[in-house]
Amino acid sequence: MLKRLGGYDGYARALDLYFTRHDGDAATIEDWLRVFEDATGRDLTQFKRWYSQAGTPRLKVSDDFKDGTYTLHFEQENPATPGQAKKDPMWRPIAVGLLTPNGDEVVPTTMRERTEARQSFSCPGLASRPIPSILRGFSAPVVLDRTTDAARAFDGTDIVLSAAEFGRFHHRRQDYEVPNRFGARQINGENGGPGAVFHTLRSVHNTMGICAAIEQHCPDAFLVNLSNPLSRVALAIDRHTSVRSVSMCHEMPNGIWRLSKFLRMDAHDIEGRASGINLSLIHISEPTGPY
Repeated sequence: MLKRLGGYDGYARALDLYFTRHDGDAATIEDWLRVFEDATGRDLTQFKRWYSQAGTPRLKVSDDFKDGTYTLHFEQENPATPGQAKKDPMWRPIAVGLLTPNGDEVVPTTMRERTEARQSFSCPGLASRPIPSILRGFSAPVVLDRTTDAARAFDGTDIVLSAAEFGRFHHRRQDYEVPNRFGARQINGENGGPGAVFHTLRSVHNTMGICAAIEQHCPDAFLVNLSNPLSRVALAIDRHTSVRSVSMCHEMPNGIWRLSKFLRMDAHDIEGRASGINLSLIHISEPTGPY
């Protein structure tokens, strides 16, 4: 988020200043934030709430379109946590682009800094209602609440991308600890062993609901499933629904991202091929692009 706040040049200046001041020191996060303020001239008072307020903010989004103007409304909620019943709004960078129904970009990625609990922004001069692409590049670590209306979400859809979990870390821990108490040793219980059976029951139930909505509202749509346990969810979709689908491991794009850091390249300049099974992926071609 700091890179988005200060830009690439500002972030680079902050890194240079940080090493000038603190190379070899046992520096703290306060030292780093002070360096960033000095290097960029930005006030991080509100940003520091990410370190003093617990929990993950939820960002509710609604929209409207009238007379060629499309408006997005953002409302931030900070759920109560032990010792912090009431919290102040968090600063968050929201990367937004607007698309046509066939995927053409109407408005390219634009960074919007949100500082208040409720804020809106508008894009005038549009011929038709666009489709928003919100939090591009995971610009802020928030939970995005867009819509729970299946008809609105699925009507006219060609491709559905699904990645869902219930109580991810709470249940993941139980998936590991409960079998472990009865002598069943496993790595983490996500995709193998008895823990994965529990995980499967949660994920399959949720995915069947998504598939039912697809069958009802957009039966010709293609489902791209990213929910684990990948192979078991894929098998359930194939055997118990009429939905066309493919299940894909996120290690492919993650691998490209890691390669970009290793090679000091932009991830968008890397085009690779890979093969393997879930979470055990091997890149089988050399990256291409400007070195």
